[in-house]
Amino acid sequence: MRVIRSAGQNVSPSDDGRLYDQIFTDGLFEDATVTALGGNNIALSALYGVICGRDFTAEAQTINATLPEADTASGYIYVEIDTSSDDIITIGTALAPFTPTYENINTNGAVAQMVIATYEASAVAVTSVTATYAKASAGGVGSLATIEASPATANYSVGSFLVYNGTLYKVTRAIAAGEALVVGTNISATTAGAELKSLNNGLTNVIYITISAGRIKGWCYKVGKICMLTITDGTSETTTANTVLFTLPQGYRPVYQVEFVDTYGKIRMRISENGQITNVEQSTTFIRGTCVFIAQ
Repeated sequence: MRVIRSAGQNVSPSDDGRLYDQIFTDGLFEDATVTALGGNNIALSALYGVICGRDFTAEAQTINATLPEADTASGYIYVEIDTSSDDIITIGTALAPFTPTYENINTNGAVAQMVIATYEASAVAVTSVTATYAKASAGGVGSLATIEASPATANYSVGSFLVYNGTLYKVTRAIAAGEALVVGTNISATTAGAELKSLNNGLTNVIYITISAGRIKGWCYKVGKICMLTITDGTSETTTANTVLFTLPQGYRPVYQVEFVDTYGKIRMRISENGQITNVEQSTTFIRGTCVFIAQ
């Protein structure tokens, strides 16, 4: 039993790593660039990041990418920390399929790898390279999402979150249990800070559109997912019921059909999931009123 940070105590790298792993998500603290130079050469800028609570730096360098023996293939560039090796930190490349090793190097593990870029290559040269690293951020990720492996152990819907190889990802395409996790295909790296910023923008940003079609005039205000449709002036001036008077654009369409009631309490229009505003009956009656609904 000991107080790790107290007088007379030796604080080990694993002590620091265990603490910082609770504070920082894996990733790079500073932006980095990767550039194909021709052949199998890739230029990599200086790196400053953290893996499993172990912060690291790497100087700018040119690396030799692994190429396929024939045809074309996708590849990965990764940073590796191996606490059992004299070369404790290295930068490596591997062709797909590739699953990074991620052991808890602060307890009984030795190797942790983090992908920072992907590339496409032929048998003779790298044809393109894309930075895919996540930005390291404070706050930890353990309580925000399930820690996963590839292939996935559970089903995930679009918009849900998971932690893979120490990085927080947002699901961009529905994932079934047993399906491989592929960055850029079904998951995208993110941070808790980025998601909170997006949520705040959705709750506080007010946008609106003007409605003007024939004698129908008004506005549709949107705050987050809440829309308020107001008709200020209009008559349907139609000879038949169920005539499309106006079509709301994407982002302003209701999740379910909405009925528009005028100031006299009578249903005058319906707003369908496809955004079409239609009159309920043959009428030239003056329409005015407001309805509130949740947008898709």
